Amino acid sequence: MSDKQSQTVRDGSTALQVQGDMTIGLSYDEVKEVFLDLYQANNYQVQTQLRNQIDEKVQLLSYIFSEKLESKAKAIAQDVETLKEKIHTIGFQSSANNSLKQMVCKGENSLTELLSDLLVEKITNEKNNFYIEDAISSLEFITKNDINFISLYYIFQYKIYGRGNGLFKNNYYEKLKQIYGEGTQDFEAQVEQYTEYFLNFDRSIYKYFLSLNPEAVDFNYLLSKGWFYGQTYRSTNIFGRGIAGLKHSNGATFTLDEYHAAIPEAQQLLSVFDPLKRIQDNPLSTIGELVAELINEETINQIRNKKA
Repeated sequence: MSDKQSQTVRDGSTALQVQGDMTIGLSYDEVKEVFLDLYQANNYQVQTQLRNQIDEKVQLLSYIFSEKLESKAKAIAQDVETLKEKIHTIGFQSSANNSLKQMVCKGENSLTELLSDLLVEKITNEKNNFYIEDAISSLEFITKNDINFISLYYIFQYKIYGRGNGLFKNNYYEKLKQIYGEGTQDFEAQVEQYTEYFLNFDRSIYKYFLSLNPEAVDFNYLLSKGWFYGQTYRSTNIFGRGIAGLKHSNGATFTLDEYHAAIPEAQQLLSVFDPLKRIQDNPLSTIGELVAELINEETINQIRNKKA
């Protein structure tokens, strides 16, 4: 670090140091230097043999964050120079330091993508600022398995997927009836094809999450840590919405028993996540939705790639 730096720290405050003669850009090396300075300035010095591990974590977060920030800047057509300046703010540096501490202390590289997404969101979406900080802090108290469960929960409770042409699981029967006419052979054949497509896609979702070596989830713990809202209780059938909209060609709605018979992986996964049947159908909290939404596109892409 440069000799030309100074800081004023009041009692109980956190020192945030950045080199005064440094120009921040989106290059990996420059971001890495900022992150490394932050960690060294705000955390206890560690034994020499651990410094290499810390350097690896800092480099990993710096690299992925730099890539994601540049990609997001292009996607939302924001001025890159404006984004660069936000790296200097105390709010961002506090979040970055919190992220670095989690990566170093928890030792989970799997968090890197999510923490990078949250840091990019911190810079590009100011309206979610407090929620982002809360989400980063709350990640300290949950595991990768918990995040996988929240992601699965989000997919079935909050998202509806389709094949295109405006045909989704919750409307395909009525749409096909309008196109082909109820009772026609074409209509019945198309309903069977779409029903099979949606069943297969759901099956691929369950199989994907089974491949992640799931473990039992302590739902009450997640509830107490603010990942779910507790004031709404609907049922204990958390994946019941998986059957919403599914119909036979004669118009009969799929029952849950029929759904599980068609997709045994659904019951298999639920029995792993919830062996004691304590998980409830509570809504995700704001931070739960925020985190799940950030990783949702990547998760679905991985599922589709495996399915293909």
